[in-house]
Amino acid sequence: MEIIKINSNNLRNEEHNSFQDGVVKLVEAADPVALAIDAEFVVYKTALSNEKEAIEYISKNSKSDVLTDLDTIRDRTFRGLALRIDSDCYHYDATVSNAANKLQSEVMNKYGNIVKDNFQEETSSVNNLIADLTGTYATEIGLLGIDGWITALQQDNTDFNEMYYQRIDEESTKTQLRMKQVRTQVDTAYNVMVNRINALIIVNGEAHYKDLVLKLNELLNKTKNTLAQRKGRNAKDDSGN
Repeated sequence: MEIIKINSNNLRNEEHNSFQDGVVKLVEAADPVALAIDAEFVVYKTALSNEKEAIEYISKNSKSDVLTDLDTIRDRTFRGLALRIDSDCYHYDATVSNAANKLQSEVMNKYGNIVKDNFQEETSSVNNLIADLTGTYATEIGLLGIDGWITALQQDNTDFNEMYYQRIDEESTKTQLRMKQVRTQVDTAYNVMVNRINALIIVNGEAHYKDLVLKLNELLNKTKNTLAQRKGRNAKDDSGN
């Protein structure tokens, strides 16, 4: 009797962590001290704790995608405002077209296509643009009736900036651990522990370890079946059937 082997490299991060959690529960139920693997188990649990921290870091970094989405929304609103002003330069009412041309030549041309700026440069440019429009050019804004566009752009800029600094706060406290590194550490610690159990079975007999090995092998087989099923589905998809 021995603990069967598994190639954990094919497990996804969450699957890998879930499998290891299952191992922890089984070993703790069997009592690592009684099994004479307490030292190995401590090393294993420490490595597993680092893996959980790395997974949490990956989850937090999803805010980078949110930040990009918020920047896209801000860019869209800015372009909408710019197009509205440009369109009103051809307005049938000369009062409106004159106001629009003034905004175009004195403000919009001054700032240019600010969506090409980096994140923080764009944030600053939007704030300055809005300050100019709502200050010096409040009359022209009223004639064009674009207060709603400016309010929307200000809100989009605020939403982006708040998320930007929220991400900085998280980055300042983020873990230095990375998934590939910690998974290797967990697998190494797991293998050391399993090899010791298998060796102790040879030395002391299987009676004391039988219950743990049977339950652990059941977990391993279920995990291997999951991998096999996914491999089969992927092969089917690749074949086009």
